[in-house]
Amino acid sequence: MINKDNKILYGVIAILGGVLGVLIYFTFNNNETLKNTGDETRTVMVYMVGSNLETKLALGSQDFEGISKKLDFSKLKVVFIAGGAKFWSNKNIDASETSIYEYNQDGVVKVKQQELLNMGDPNVLVNFINYAYDNYKSAKYDLIIWNHGGAIFGSENDDLSGDFLSLAEMKDAMSKTKFNKNNKIESLIFRTCLNGTIELANVFKDYAKYMVASEEVTYGFKDYFGKSSTFKFLNDADLGANGYDFGLKFIDNYREIMRAKTGLTEYYSTYSIIDLSKIDELNSDINNFFKGIDLKNSFSDIAKLRANMYQYGFSSSESSYFDSVDLYNLVNGLKYLNEDAGNKLLKSLDDAVLYNWASNANSRGLSIYLPYNANSKIALYGITIFKDITELNDYFDFIKNFYTLKLNSNYSLNFSKNATLAKSENNNYDFGLELTDDQLKSYAKAEFIVFRDNKDGYYLPVYKGKSTKLDGKMITASIKGKQIKVVSTKDKNENIVASIELDEDEDKDYYSVVALLENFSSDNLSEFVYDPARVRLSRDKKTNKIEIDSVILLKDENKQGENKMVVPNNTLVDLKDYTHIVIASSSYKILDKNGNYTESWESDKVIKGFEEEVDKFEFKDETFNDGYDYYAVFKIFDLSGKYTYSKLIKMN
Repeated sequence: MINKDNKILYGVIAILGGVLGVLIYFTFNNNETLKNTGDETRTVMVYMVGSNLETKLALGSQDFEGISKKLDFSKLKVVFIAGGAKFWSNKNIDASETSIYEYNQDGVVKVKQQELLNMGDPNVLVNFINYAYDNYKSAKYDLIIWNHGGAIFGSENDDLSGDFLSLAEMKDAMSKTKFNKNNKIESLIFRTCLNGTIELANVFKDYAKYMVASEEVTYGFKDYFGKSSTFKFLNDADLGANGYDFGLKFIDNYREIMRAKTGLTEYYSTYSIIDLSKIDELNSDINNFFKGIDLKNSFSDIAKLRANMYQYGFSSSESSYFDSVDLYNLVNGLKYLNEDAGNKLLKSLDDAVLYNWASNANSRGLSIYLPYNANSKIALYGITIFKDITELNDYFDFIKNFYTLKLNSNYSLNFSKNATLAKSENNNYDFGLELTDDQLKSYAKAEFIVFRDNKDGYYLPVYKGKSTKLDGKMITASIKGKQIKVVSTKDKNENIVASIELDEDEDKDYYSVVALLENFSSDNLSEFVYDPARVRLSRDKKTNKIEIDSVILLKDENKQGENKMVVPNNTLVDLKDYTHIVIASSSYKILDKNGNYTESWESDKVIKGFEEEVDKFEFKDETFNDGYDYYAVFKIFDLSGKYTYSKLIKMN
């Protein structure tokens, strides 16, 4: 978290898998809009694609409610277009239209009626921006993009058409608006996930002064949080402020909501402010750095670095889809391959990122596309996109050639012997697997899974972790000697849950479990709610007490079109909004008829579910010394991204 003006380190967090919107003021005189001018006038244009964020959660309508009706709307004008949702909770917005509205002392007011339009059509964006510019004359203009975001794959997922705005479409659209190099938007604010990218910066560098966006997913908040509107920053914003200060006000408001409504200060969150006037120089330095790298002779080092880099989209099961990594950390990790050019590039990046608010050192303000984990069809599609929307020609050659080498690489990580239990002390189960010299050359990283033998031929996965180390030739892994169970406070029934290791800090370990949230509060079957969610848990290192840290709805996806856009939902919800929770566990036949571990185990499973009222259960810890046998298996990745499993390791 770096503020370039005063060099102060800040706190953290970030936002929803959606975008924000605001609103503008219109007064009528014989059906004509009154045009205002002046140094202290500001027009905020909001391109609000409601999608499932509004249809299901009313997050767009909720954002309107945070704007004070006591504002001086003669100076602040908030105009927005609303579409792409099946239903709007705000009664003044018609889902059968894609009309233009303003927000004023009367609330949401329709100013231009339009037919139902596809918000994934770039012409709709062009016409909206030009309409706002022509009808609201102000000293400064800002543009807020509100919806889902998908890094290299674009933004603005229309829930009705299944269409979204690609980066190429955004670039073409901006060239047809009234804004240009000599008449720029003051601040461009992405209330979306994953759009804090060098690619987006290239799309808008000639049309806006400052870009406010998040490398990581962003979060939404439902009404039970109260007035958690991300538009509240308008209530005390300086209308004469430059784009930097205006954007900082937006980030501070978001940060305040995160802390007030969740109690969290650090939560996989990022937001940065980018000086778009610095992007041309940054482009040049990126090209020079990567052009000077001998990719063929350095491929194994680069692949190993990329395999172990933090990849954005953590809360989405499809995070590998995006393949976005932090630009600073990528360059810093490869700097030894082209030292002078690397140092210059890091200096240019530091100049472009004016402000960075991030939950960890993995995020320094701008991400970049480096295909590695996605399947080949998606990766090649992403590479094609990159070529069309940036001036990073040499970097394009780098990622194209890098991915070609990855596809053509031939590594071998087959294991012929069991991993061995190295030690077990104080309930800290450490186990390891020794690699051969050839395997070591192919090795990129490893994860592990712990199974419980249910004594009925099936094995229950109880723990998944990524905290492995390579010590010489030995892959080692440690777990805390604890597992998690869910217990009914009503009948004391208990079940072991499959927990996923997330991270830790000085005081707590963090895990997640997948659950289904249900709402049976209505007698109408059509109104029953079934929401898949990720429950984030914290365990106190001193007391071992386990608490629910947060509950996040899982991703949605556009199922139409050959190249579907997978988007994280990332809306923070309250269990009190639901009546029941279901935590399912799956047991698998992981051994073949000869008693050997088989990688096809996921196809043969038995599912059991623990259902309870949301206020009648709790999570508790359990040791592995419970009378069952436990086994671990390493999932080992080679430099080309392929993986294999080790044989079973008996733990106790």
